[in-house]
Parts: sequence; structure tokens; C-alpha cells
Amino acid sequence: MTDEEKFRAEAYEQYKSRMEDLRKHQEEYEEEEFDEESDPEPDETTNAGLSDEEYEQLHDAWEERKEKWEAEQDSKREAFEDERDSARDVLAIEKRTEIHIQLSWGGPADGFYLYFDKEDDLVEGFYYFQDWFKDKARFYLSNSEMDMVAQFYGIDDPDVFG
Repeated sequence: MTDEEKFRAEAYEQYKSRMEDLRKHQEEYEEEEFDEESDPEPDETTNAGLSDEEYEQLHDAWEERKEKWEAEQDSKREAFEDERDSARDVLAIEKRTEIHIQLSWGGPADGFYLYFDKEDDLVEGFYYFQDWFKDKARFYLSNSEMDMVAQFYGIDDPDVFG
């Protein structure tokens, strides 16, 4: 396996892992309901043969079980939210405007891509060339080349396109 093939395989595994993390954390926490069918709240009609003291003990024990269950649910929800928040802890989220200048298409195709940041500053650009059934070859532009392309095609400012 060549270095390029190893790199692509590693990149693909990282991509699959990131997508699985996103799927996992995209799901909302599913609240469970306390199962009162199998553990119904005691009431005076269903427990009519009990003394007041026995009924109070029975009811207090039921409330303790329910409170313990609710505390466990709160703990599960907090752990889920902490894990999801941790997964959202990213280095940066950037908004960029992409301008595609397509010079030709078919085989071969070529053109430029220019990228502007949120302040509308030109921050990156490349020329691409792509022949039939092949990956794009990309040649990143220097600052002066980016400026020259933007000026030549009249796109010094991405707001020109709305």
C-alpha cells in the first residue's frame, strides 16, 4: 500500500468515526416514564384493608422508589447532555463564501474557487483541473494570484453576488 493509499484509508476511517459520532449525538435523549402499571401508586381504595399507619408506610416506600427512579433518570439525562456538549466542543465554526469560476466543463474541466471569510476578506483560492473519471488536481493560489483572479473576474467582494 502506498503512502497516499494509507493516508486515504486513514482519512476515510476518521471520516466514518466522525459521522458515527454525529449520528449518535444527533439523537435526542429519550425520557422514560415511570412504570406505574407494574408499580402503581398506592391509594386508599386499592389498599382498603390497611391501617392508616400501614398505608402511610406503603405510600412512603412507593414515593421513595419513584424519587430514586427520577434521580436516576436525571443523572442519565445529565450524562447524555454532558457527552453531547463535549462532542460539540469544536475548535472553530467558520462561515465562508465560496465563489466558483468555471472556465470549462466536460473532459477536461477547469476553473477557480475563491473563498471569502465572514468579513468578506479573500482568504483562500485554488485553480483546479479535472479530466474524465479522475480526481481534481488543485493548485493553491498565492495572495497576489487570488487578488489577480478576483479583480480580473470582477469579484473583489462576494456581496456582488448577493
